[in-house]
Amino acid sequence: AASALPAGAQLEPIAPECAPLVGTFLTLRVTETGAPADPLGRSLIALTNGGHAFMSDSAQGGIAGYQPFSDARGPWICHGAQDDGTITFKAVMIDFTYPTERQPDALVVRVETDGTLDAGGLVLSGETNVSFYPLASDPLGGDAPSSSTRYTFTGHKVLAQ
Repeated sequence: AASALPAGAQLEPIAPECAPLVGTFLTLRVTETGAPADPLGRSLIALTNGGHAFMSDSAQGGIAGYQPFSDARGPWICHGAQDDGTITFKAVMIDFTYPTERQPDALVVRVETDGTLDAGGLVLSGETNVSFYPLASDPLGGDAPSSSTRYTFTGHKVLAQ
């Protein structure tokens, strides 16, 4: 079966117009109005020039209704620069939940992020869809998730200054 992951971590180098996406971004989950989400959530999204994506999240220890979970990892692809100077991308990452007394079954999690980097190259925004699957399911192919959630985010590039 064909993989449903983007062909990130690819053999081709990142296109020069996509280079500003390479780096680490500190993000904040936000509501439709741009206000911080409740519960407050932050994440680190790292995109490498080799096409790898990594995500760590402040909710990894578990929050109400969700099990604790691991870092997410996977590929990312750049859709290129847009007419307004922004750069769009997609990342598909996989992580795992940890069993708890209340939720004893670990799950595999597919984290899909579609984002935009502003023309200045410092502000990242987008939407993330998080889909949960039983461990025996295939999160890369045709299996349907057992549940999912979606959130929007905004954040800034972490700079070494």
